[in-house]
Amino acid sequence: MTLFRTVLDWFEKILFWVAAAMITVMVGVVLLQVFLRYVLNNPTSWSEEVATLAFVWCVMLVIPLGIRHQEHISMEFLVNRLAGARWTWTQILLNAVVGATLVAVGIASFGLLHSGARQVLPGLTMAAGTEIPLLIMYLAIPVGCLASGLYALERIVQLARGDIKKSSAELVGTPEEGLI
Repeated sequence: MTLFRTVLDWFEKILFWVAAAMITVMVGVVLLQVFLRYVLNNPTSWSEEVATLAFVWCVMLVIPLGIRHQEHISMEFLVNRLAGARWTWTQILLNAVVGATLVAVGIASFGLLHSGARQVLPGLTMAAGTEIPLLIMYLAIPVGCLASGLYALERIVQLARGDIKKSSAELVGTPEEGLI
């Protein structure tokens, strides 16, 4: 196993566990807010912001995992009709487009960071007694997008080296004469 693959496996585990923690935080905070609001009639000022922050980070951290495992939304009506080298080159092209787009979004999002550093999350700021910058939320965008680009690059390398081939299970339901 290469060092690159080992690092990406390790990074995947971190992304997964942090995303799982964010889901847990989000659900816990929403349940707490419902209980405090409707049972004790004493809502918090920070729960919506914490839930939103956890949601944004969770989404941006699972996008790279979807890219790595090819579990994202795709239109396969044409790609599934391809076989052999055509399928491989189409997958390389698709992963290159997805990766380049996400890297471009990630790089463009660095422009938001300065703005996010100047703004605060008011509910969290009141609850914590210190300024909590919106930058915490904005950082999720470059982290998620650049990690996605890294996993798209990994997939391209695997396809180019022949480590990934179209499985026979993917050919089921596609008549041989339907293959291009």
